[in-house]
Amino acid sequence: MSGRTAEQSPSGPLPEFLTSDELKDLTQARGIVKQQAMLTAEGIPFRVVRSRLLVSREHVRDWLRGVVRPPSRAINLDALRDLEAARFKKTPKLKASAL
Repeated sequence: MSGRTAEQSPSGPLPEFLTSDELKDLTQARGIVKQQAMLTAEGIPFRVVRSRLLVSREHVRDWLRGVVRPPSRAINLDALRDLEAARFKKTPKLKASAL
């Protein structure tokens, strides 16, 4: 036995999120849309950040153990800020002659 834990690789501690290769292995799919569909169907929480899927190793371990993680019901403040910013960008500006 090598003495390594599940949290370490030969080069040191594993990152918090799955790599793209690990995500392909887990989902057996290429492409973000198919991967999202599999993760959603299996109830594995994930986030999309700049067209990259972020999946926590902890969530995958919980899924393997059969632990169910209900979706968060908290307000997504970042989404509200984005919506508010988009709303103000689309507001037509009045010309000085219209005042």
